[in-house]
Amino acid sequence: MQQPADSTAIAVSLTAPGWAPVLTNVNTALTTVSLLLGIAFLVWRWSRQVRRDSREDGL
Repeated sequence: MQQPADSTAIAVSLTAPGWAPVLTNVNTALTTVSLLLGIAFLVWRWSRQVRRDSREDGL
């Protein structure tokens, strides 16, 4: 009879040595995407503020 999968068995199977390179690549990709999105958001907010300030100076 097959035992139902519990969270410990799932965690052990996901952290098995064979998964380490895959999880490392996924972690690297998600970190890179997160940093790029954060930088893009900051640049977007900064450019909006600069445009608003230049419009107010022209009035």
